[in-house]
Order: sequence, then C-alpha cells, then structure tokens
Amino acid sequence: MFRITVIFAYLVTTGFTACPDAILLGPCKCTEGDILDRRYTVTCRDANATTIKAAFAREFDKSNLRTIEIWHSDIGSITADFFTDKTADYLYLGNNEITSIDFGVFDNMKAGLKTLEIYGSPALSSFDFNLLEGFQQLNKLHLAFTSITEVTSLPLLPNLSNIYLGYNLISSIEPFAFEGLTDLSSLHLNGNKLSGLGDYWLSFTSNRSLIWVDLMNNQIESITNNTFTKIGTSYEINLARNKFTTIPEEIFYPILEQLGIFGYVDLYPGVSSTDALSGNEIVCDCNIAWLVRAENSIGNRLQRSYCAHNSFPISQMPADFFDDVCPQN
Repeated sequence: MFRITVIFAYLVTTGFTACPDAILLGPCKCTEGDILDRRYTVTCRDANATTIKAAFAREFDKSNLRTIEIWHSDIGSITADFFTDKTADYLYLGNNEITSIDFGVFDNMKAGLKTLEIYGSPALSSFDFNLLEGFQQLNKLHLAFTSITEVTSLPLLPNLSNIYLGYNLISSIEPFAFEGLTDLSSLHLNGNKLSGLGDYWLSFTSNRSLIWVDLMNNQIESITNNTFTKIGTSYEINLARNKFTTIPEEIFYPILEQLGIFGYVDLYPGVSSTDALSGNEIVCDCNIAWLVRAENSIGNRLQRSYCAHNSFPISQMPADFFDDVCPQN
C-alpha cells in the first residue's frame, strides 16, 4: 500500500504530462486528462480547415491521444486525409460549418472510437452511415442540427447503445435501418420532419429489455401495422407533440399488447400559450371506443392522450362511455 501511495504521489508532483509540444499542435491546444487517465485532449477552436489539417499532419506521439474536439471552425468538407493518422476514443465536432464528410475519414479510429458527435452544421445535407462499418467499440452517435433528410441502414455495431438524431430534417428512414444494433437502448429522432412512418422503419433486434424511442416534435399523422416490429415489453415510445387525430385499433392495439407493465406509448399533445392543444388533437368518436373499453393493462399503456374538443383525458373516460352510440362488434 505504501509503495502504491508513493508512486501515485510521484505522478502527481512530478508534473508528468502526455501533451505534445504546443508548437506542433498550433492552432489547436492540448489539455491533460485527470489523475487516473493522463491521456490528453486536443481542442481546436475558431480555426479553419487548412490550419487544423496541418496540425494533425505533424508528427507527434498519438498513443496518448484520447479526445479530439473541434468547435466553431470553418471546416467545409472533411476530406479523407483530414486527421492523417491520428486516432481518438472520443471525437466531438460542434458548430463547424461542415458541408460534406469523405468516406474513410474516420478509419484510423476504427479500433477504439467510442463516441462520435457531429452537430451544428446546417449545410450538411447527408451522412453515409456506412462510414461507421467496423467500429466495434462505438457506443454513442450524436448527429444533430444538420440538414440530413434520411436515415439509411446502419452497419452492424454491437456496442452502439445511444443514438441521437434530433433536430435535423429527417423525413424518411430506410426499412430495417436499426436492425444491426443489438445493444441499442435509446434512439432520439425528435424535432425532425417525419410525417408518416412506413413499414419496418422502426424494427429492432436489441437485446436490451428497456429501449427509449423519442419521436416527439415531428409532424407524424400516421403509422402502419408494421412500423414498429420486434419491440420488447419495456419499450417507451414517445409520440408527443405530433399530428395524430385518431388512434386506430388495428395499429395501436398490437403495439400496446406487446408492451409490459414498464412499457408505454406517450401521445401528449402539448399546450399552447392559450392553453389549447398544440398537437395530437384526437377526435373522440367511435374510433377510440376500443381504447376506452380496453382492459386497464392495455389502456394504461397509452399515456397522456386527450380529446381535441374539450382537452379531456381519454384515460379518464368510463368504460361504458360510448356504449349508447358505438355498438360493440
């Protein structure tokens, strides 16, 4: 114990640093890690593509490079040689005016990259998810505030558990796009331009018992019988603040039936400044009678749905509410 303490104290007091010479990194800067992980972070801020590429092209010890951060820089196209031979476990690219990303640009990071975040580049209109093929350690993918319009199939990524694709311009998803993600635990597609969800757009094969699927703040009016397939008993599906006006039994009953006591579908409408419903304005007629009559174990799995004409919670309607006007089959 004494020896370990002495070694630990030595590392703290000797000023050991993993950072390369600052001259090599300009215009970027280096920051040490913490005591337990002394690997360093390279941060480039308010620079341009030419000077950043020049920094990564210089020879320096990359074995202790843990994180690369590029913020508020004028990058444009990220060419295949942008990072030269440099690797990192965490790559953050924020507000950089990225217009395109060359295939193979991240390949040197394939063995160890755990987090990839790209956001704040409204001129980026597409992203080839096959760029990530072979990234076995990737755990988090964050791609937001761009102008990408579609999600194509993702490759097999066995450790990818968190995907954030919020606030883009996504209007379509390739069928079975997420079936190669066996460890998926959360998928965020909120704030996009989805209006209708097609067959197998959200088909999952994750081994996780609990998955959060966030579709809030889109323009979704309808889904199909096969939009959600292979969902588990503890899925949480957030459809709040969309454009649903009806809750078809043939669509929603199979989904609710698959969900267990911890799973639910959220249809919260949102409320405007005048206290009026601002989304999911459900017409409370015979088309929702099935839901009102459903057993609690089914009906309770559809949360926060309200009648458009009076904002009354559907869950509080008595089971016989529609009996006089909507005959049962």
